[in-house]
Amino acid sequence: MAAFAVNCETLKKLTCYSCNFGTEGINAVLDHSSSLKELSVKRLVGGAAIPVRPGVVASSLKTIYIKELHNGQCFGPLIIGSKNLRTLKIFCCSGPGDWDKLLESIVKRVTGLTEIHLKTLLISDVGLAAISNCSNLEILHLANTRLCTTAGLVSIAGHCKLLRELHIHGWKKANRIGNEDRTAIAKWCPNLKELVLMNVNPTCFSLDLLAANCKNLERSAFWTIMLLSLEGRGARGINESSGRQL
Repeated sequence: MAAFAVNCETLKKLTCYSCNFGTEGINAVLDHSSSLKELSVKRLVGGAAIPVRPGVVASSLKTIYIKELHNGQCFGPLIIGSKNLRTLKIFCCSGPGDWDKLLESIVKRVTGLTEIHLKTLLISDVGLAAISNCSNLEILHLANTRLCTTAGLVSIAGHCKLLRELHIHGWKKANRIGNEDRTAIAKWCPNLKELVLMNVNPTCFSLDLLAANCKNLERSAFWTIMLLSLEGRGARGINESSGRQL
């Protein structure tokens, strides 16, 4: 990878899926490819879990996507050091480390994030509170973040006023997301154009509020939800493909 990187100074996008050169190979590229804008890494194996450093891409890197990495936190120094990062996607990463603390460190150093995707990641409302400090955030996708609750989402809705695309996929086995977050979204996110809810249970009131306040809403999708009555006593299933009442 070092020999490859030395001769690819103009490289703008690097995608690595199921490769065995480990983080050492990634560092070799980042030390030489000063024009790199996008980095995608999935199922990286081999070698010791060496921290991934920004190298010469600290100013150029705009997108980082990591998926299914046992030592995903090794990419922490790279993310924190990429001062012009705009898009961050972290999917299904495990291993030691505190993702909430890492998110806090990222937000303090990387102030221009406009798009964040987090899926099956061990974060809590502390991490969501950190994300709420991203004043330029426009797109947020949260999926299967089972420790997150309504409080964290309300914090994001109250501070990220530029949100135009929001996906919330609740944890099916133990959903801790209540109705207050949809009400907060309706009140504080008037620029919303796309809203996707999965495995969360809104009330008729919150949906009415969304329709009334989010005048720019162009696309919405409801998957596997139970639409509750105002009193929260009644419920009716909504078919995810057709939207018709069951």
